[in-house]
Amino acid sequence: MYAIGWAWGISAAVLVAAAGLIGWRRVAAEAGLHGPAKSLGILIDDRGRFSLTRFQITLWTILVLSLLSGLVVGRLLGGSAATAMSFPIPPELLGAMGISAGSAALATAVKSGNDATRGEQVAASGIGNPPRVSQMLMREEGAMADKIVDVGKFQNFWITLFLVGAYAVLFGNAVANAKTAADVALPGFSPGFLTLFGISHAGYIAAKFPTPTGTPATPLEAKRKLDLPG
Repeated sequence: MYAIGWAWGISAAVLVAAAGLIGWRRVAAEAGLHGPAKSLGILIDDRGRFSLTRFQITLWTILVLSLLSGLVVGRLLGGSAATAMSFPIPPELLGAMGISAGSAALATAVKSGNDATRGEQVAASGIGNPPRVSQMLMREEGAMADKIVDVGKFQNFWITLFLVGAYAVLFGNAVANAKTAADVALPGFSPGFLTLFGISHAGYIAAKFPTPTGTPATPLEAKRKLDLPG
């Protein structure tokens, strides 16, 4: 069991380090990030802003991949090689991943459409306006962009953290209570929590469709002109 716990922890650390390195080397310089914040570059979207959508899909990816890797490697090291990949994946976990991935794809499509049709109303980050982590919870369009909290984002952020954290605790408890490595499996959870997660994401996506009026302090159109060569 200890092998699974160690394998899970190491896998999660490797994934976090890889995400940080990718953001540091490929995104941070162009986004205007400096200092330790450069390691969060993977969370920057095409608007140069910190994105809640990117945060969610990154968080779920790190959690699920580290759990799968921890189980496989831990079983191999724990003397259960024959069952290293013979464990079920709970439908609730697959559902949560599906909702997160589908929400990310739809949110990106909506944002791309808004960028193309009303770039003057979309807030961006760039020269003189570096990205901030708080942008994950702030309004993105209209005159109040970056000035008020988007309650849909606020709700979705905390529900995501709760479900990810709770599932990590459930898995840790399963590892602690198992007698052998072969006894450890991915835990399921109530479908009601999956419904809650789905409702939260539906509200998050729906909130992107209304068109806030006014021009933000740093509109996307202005950023595009500054980014043009020459």
